[in-house]
Amino acid sequence: MIKFLLTMLVCSSVWAAELPIEVLKQEGNVVFSPYSAKVVLSMAAIGSKGATNDEIAAILGGFRIENFYGGFESAQAVIIDKDFRCSKLYQQRIKTYFGGKFFPCNLRDNDPACLALVNGWAASKTHNLIPTLLEPQDIDPNTVMLLLNAAYFKGKWASPFSPTSTKKAPFHGTTTSEVDMMQQEGYFSYSEDNAFSIIELPYRTSHHDNFATAIILPKEGKTLSEVTSSLTMEKIRKWLKMERHYVELLLPRFTLEYRADLRPILEKCGMKTAFSTAADFSEICPNKPLSMSKVIQAAHIRVNEAGTEASAATAASITMRSGPPEQKYTMRCDRPFLFLIYEKNTGAMLFMCRVSSLS
Repeated sequence: MIKFLLTMLVCSSVWAAELPIEVLKQEGNVVFSPYSAKVVLSMAAIGSKGATNDEIAAILGGFRIENFYGGFESAQAVIIDKDFRCSKLYQQRIKTYFGGKFFPCNLRDNDPACLALVNGWAASKTHNLIPTLLEPQDIDPNTVMLLLNAAYFKGKWASPFSPTSTKKAPFHGTTTSEVDMMQQEGYFSYSEDNAFSIIELPYRTSHHDNFATAIILPKEGKTLSEVTSSLTMEKIRKWLKMERHYVELLLPRFTLEYRADLRPILEKCGMKTAFSTAADFSEICPNKPLSMSKVIQAAHIRVNEAGTEASAATAASITMRSGPPEQKYTMRCDRPFLFLIYEKNTGAMLFMCRVSSLS
């Protein structure tokens, strides 16, 4: 029985497991789209049964019906080997629930045209921010299907930074470097305790004003690893309930890229059967032994005085086995911090970024 079946393509704010947090615990700079990963895993979930479906559903925690407009784009596709036949029911589910298109190619012969197709699709759907989603070694002779999502966000700050206020300043990451530090003062949703400060920066996008960024900055003397070690999605949701205060904000202008296979983290979070010989993807093809081999995500983020542009593409490879008084606060992001982009109505995390070092 399939326990996880979508009625619409949407992303829930709830993760049953702490996959996004486990990704943020990785060392160095990290850019990750929980939304993109969740869509691809959901495309796999509707083709699975038994323990495979149970574990994926446990990771995802469910979806709810919500659509995002203005500034955020999402697209789905399935690259399928030309000689592989998946069930008509699975094809219909992908088309109905995800709006996904099927593209046949010569996957199992490692045809370079297949790699070009995947990367060309990812580039076109991410406004060329992700030109390379997969490398040649990511497609092996047993690959019969690639489940793809691309997510793109572009938003202008509701309160933009003035370029004339941007000055050179040090950023104390793994090494100290000189960065372009943006600066502004004003009323923002803000909170702090003895471990960290958190601020919300809203965006203004066409037809939708509920996108925002939250920046979590450890207090001086605290490390980013100390903050993320006890971080949970539930804590983040509680922290986002802030009051407005007058804040002087100093934030570096930055561009980051990240690419990783999420399989080890997914397995750590309890999704093991899908990658094993016990995997059951019989809803995709009832008479072929299929399993998942990789879940690769590439992501990019650019933050400047005007706003934020972020994109991610994810590919899952399916293979055949053989009130106090008002005061002014200062938040100087001159050391490692977390940068989260989310939709305020649902709390859906679209992109999560760990900024450890800048150059």
